[in-house]
Amino acid sequence: MVWLLVSLACSYLLLIAGISHLWFHKKKFTRAEKTDGSCTITVVVPARNEEKTLPGLLQSIADQELSTNDYEVIVVDDHSSDRTAEIAKQFPGIRCLSLKNNPGKNNKKRAIEAAVEASRGTIILTTDADCVWPKHLLSTVRAYFEEQPCDVLCGPVSVVSTTQQTLLQKFEQIDMAGMMLVTSAGIDSRSYYLGNGAFLAYKKTAYLEVEPFHDNWEEASGDDVFLTKAMAEAGKKVDFLKSKDLIVQTKGNASWSDFIQQRLRWSQKNKKLGQSPGLALAMGIPFLFSLLLVLTILFLPVYPQIWHFILVAWLIKITADLLLFLTIRHFFKMKVSIVEALFLSPLHCLYIAIFGLAGLFHFSYAWKSVKA
Repeated sequence: MVWLLVSLACSYLLLIAGISHLWFHKKKFTRAEKTDGSCTITVVVPARNEEKTLPGLLQSIADQELSTNDYEVIVVDDHSSDRTAEIAKQFPGIRCLSLKNNPGKNNKKRAIEAAVEASRGTIILTTDADCVWPKHLLSTVRAYFEEQPCDVLCGPVSVVSTTQQTLLQKFEQIDMAGMMLVTSAGIDSRSYYLGNGAFLAYKKTAYLEVEPFHDNWEEASGDDVFLTKAMAEAGKKVDFLKSKDLIVQTKGNASWSDFIQQRLRWSQKNKKLGQSPGLALAMGIPFLFSLLLVLTILFLPVYPQIWHFILVAWLIKITADLLLFLTIRHFFKMKVSIVEALFLSPLHCLYIAIFGLAGLFHFSYAWKSVKA
């Protein structure tokens, strides 16, 4: 067990160093002052029971610098039981679709499908109803597709920072930012493909050609990663847009219970993703290392003679996590101190071990009044 622990510790440190290196040397996109204006954008917002958060998103879209002649917004009401549809219709120019007339079609992929079929734009940009956008987002996304040979564009997402932050909010900020670096590293190295539905754009023609959801309709989660992976496997060009001025902010979970349910939902899609060698390394090394670290604490009373190996392994884990944190802290404008990040590292280890195991089995979860 000692040699396995040492091997995984070194592998984890090298993995984090490699991911940080790719992010540090990734070029930022600078758009041209003028573009040809050949692309139009359809913003797709699947929403279920989002009456409290939807106004913030729609107002941030209304405040975009891009002319309203160059984009449209479609809100898809996914069987809401609140005033989501009514609120969407209060904003000028918003097109509102409903899935209530389509029995059985009640997940985000069905909402995206309905919006794409009704869309007029050449570019589809999906986001979540609890997000807030920076004002340059639409104009920059359009410029990227007009200037670069790109079919799918993933962008940075962060959890909203507040003045009085809870431990959960700080944990989610670090976790989300880390996932952004892992996503960017996979896309840039062309070794695996992930994405985040809060900021995901793609050519409509590519979506219609690939039909990325044809074999995973019943999965409640994973519209973003299934789409990105399917597009890449079909030979479409996938990019990650690095710009700290274009970070989409998403609302964090209100409680640890909500957080656990969300992560359970996310973990259930892993079995259907398949495992490329790159993804197996990017996900497998942190999971196995974290699981073994947790087990070493349990076995320490039985094998006290290996305590120094365990201590070194934990120090390597915390050092690697600190390296990742320092890489992302300023870019994502996180209000988390170095001391807090060090304290959260062991918690992150336990989190990776638990939800990595959850992804290997079927667990039921509750999400917005729906149980799966």
